[in-house]
Amino acid sequence: MGFVKSVYFTICIFLVLFVFRVPIFFNSSILAFVLLLPVSLSSYGQFRINIKRLFVEDNKLIRLIAILFLIIIFSFLLPVFHGTYDFSILVPLVNQLVNILIVILFVVLSYSKGNYYEVLDLVSYGFVLQSIIMFMSLLSPSIYNLVQLTQDQGAIELSISQYGGYRNLGIGSSQFFYMNAAFGLMVIIQMFLYVSLRKTKYLFMFIITLFGLFVTGRSALLGVFFAFVIFFYDLFQRNKMGFIFKLPLYLFICLLLLLVFYNYLPDFLRNWVFEAFINYEKSGKLSSSSSDKLLNEMFFMPNPFTVIFGDGLYQNPLGEGYYGKTDSGYMRMILFYGIGGVIMYFLYFKNIMKYLYSNLKEVEIYKIHNLKLLIALISLYVIILHVKGEIMGFLISVQIILFIWLICTVLFNKELKVKV
Repeated sequence: MGFVKSVYFTICIFLVLFVFRVPIFFNSSILAFVLLLPVSLSSYGQFRINIKRLFVEDNKLIRLIAILFLIIIFSFLLPVFHGTYDFSILVPLVNQLVNILIVILFVVLSYSKGNYYEVLDLVSYGFVLQSIIMFMSLLSPSIYNLVQLTQDQGAIELSISQYGGYRNLGIGSSQFFYMNAAFGLMVIIQMFLYVSLRKTKYLFMFIITLFGLFVTGRSALLGVFFAFVIFFYDLFQRNKMGFIFKLPLYLFICLLLLLVFYNYLPDFLRNWVFEAFINYEKSGKLSSSSSDKLLNEMFFMPNPFTVIFGDGLYQNPLGEGYYGKTDSGYMRMILFYGIGGVIMYFLYFKNIMKYLYSNLKEVEIYKIHNLKLLIALISLYVIILHVKGEIMGFLISVQIILFIWLICTVLFNKELKVKV
């Protein structure tokens, strides 16, 4: 893929991953769709072949879209059944469907024969670009002011009042936890690409992406931990004896990188990022203000009827905020759908990971690696973070990344079968 084409597609996927309002176009995702349309016309032959491979020769993507469509229908009917007529949950679900259709267009146009991982490179470039923008915003008040034009006013006010303005450094309406969750998934994928393809660029992208991860939140540190699990497991698989001798060196490098982040981050940001460890040093308890609030205020036992049938409420009917005043993804789903809602989203997510795994097994470069470990770590990452917010089968940026990877593997495997 040429440089100009790579930049063009990186901008397009950036607009989809980090959505913000755009005059005339409504939001940046629609703008990305408009930017992709001329390419689809000029590359109609490639577009037609790839669409056929996705929807005619394979039915996995159709099944997933059908599941999402059924979730949307159920989410419409449930508040009618309860008489609440709270359809606010439909907004993110419909947005997810629209964005999946946009990324399908993105992948079929950006996919290069035999080099499906180049599309994942474009996604990585998007996160690297966001991290660079965040770093520049931290250094330059002028850039910071420009970046704020893309953010929700509530996010700006919260960042300034509680975090000294250090947590809204990136482009996009959504800041904090949800952007952080996407960064965490990306570093897992970047590390997997590094150990699979042995290309240093993925290690550099991983390090740069870490900055964006640190300034957007702490939850995705779990993703960093899982990324290093992949790294060390790969070392162990390649050379068990060499791993034993090299492990102290790699642990020293990791500790050195951690110390660099600790010493060169601004005081307020450093105290916030490492709050749990600072609290452990002072009190012997590994805790943070956000985790304490989550466990003490966001979880409670609803009545049996709500647990089974839900209340059909997503937004608080008496005022602003979410019903039940909880941020937890599990609690919000139980309050709206009942326990069946959690199962429904889990099955949707399970099918995404199942199809991704079955396709990755066919890619030759990955056969030497433990794909079950990768799928298990990504699944565990999403399931754990869903405790804090709506991630599993729900968060658009995470869904986009997984769908892009899945679509790439489908196209690559169909291409291999044609060659055979």
